Amino acid sequence: MVQKAGQNRTYQRIDSAHHHAPPVETQANAMRSPALNVKLAALAAHQPCDVEAHPEWLSLHSDDLIERLQAWAADLDAREVQLNHRAAMQDQRERQFRMTQQGIAAELKEKQLAAEKRESELRRKARQLAFETNCR
Repeated sequence: MVQKAGQNRTYQRIDSAHHHAPPVETQANAMRSPALNVKLAALAAHQPCDVEAHPEWLSLHSDDLIERLQAWAADLDAREVQLNHRAAMQDQRERQFRMTQQGIAAELKEKQLAAEKRESELRRKARQLAFETNCR
């Protein structure tokens, strides 16, 4: 039996307590369908709960587990879609970066060739001027 502080309700746990996980009562209630919450609340009024005396508990418990698993699966699917979208966006950014980088590298090489050509032209003119000056 588990008794919560400040409450007069007593619950009998079917499974062992999960000390490593935080309490998820509110989250679980939000995930359940309203009809299931009503049934569970109605059955919780019968104190203490004996599984043999209330065989519908097992059915309700399995329905609750199915609903939770379906909600978790939907959440995981949504996360997977979001992750795939983010990965696609990252791939696109990387491709765009590579294309920009290649364009910049090609432009730089072109400018370097133009600068080398201009430099050799200036050297040729400098030699020509030096020769003309020495010849006078």
